[in-house]
Amino acid sequence: MAYPFADISDVSARWRPLTSDEETQADALLRDASARLRAEFPTIDAQLTSGSVDPDAVVAVACRMVIRAMVGTAAGQGVTQQSQTAGPFSSSATFANPMGNLYITRDDERLIRGYWPAATTTSDDPC
Repeated sequence: MAYPFADISDVSARWRPLTSDEETQADALLRDASARLRAEFPTIDAQLTSGSVDPDAVVAVACRMVIRAMVGTAAGQGVTQQSQTAGPFSSSATFANPMGNLYITRDDERLIRGYWPAATTTSDDPC
């Protein structure tokens, strides 16, 4: 089993102090997030060793993935839309990540791969 890219203290420093149960969950999710990152970026370990990928970026992405998953399942957190009615009582909420899935965003991918412009030009002519 490969090592996780981040640890519980990294998650806590980027989010908030974790309870004992949350630490257990975060530890498992960090291993899962690291496995997902290795599946998405198969050469990431070699790139970290060679210095072609910033290790701080990989730690940040792993933590962001875990925090998104944990916020998605935490009571009162991760709500993207909420509706309430006073009579006769109604309430609804839409969660950003209701299943607590681990996923990589485009911003995460850019952080790991680095910024690459979508189009380039070889001419100094702006037209």
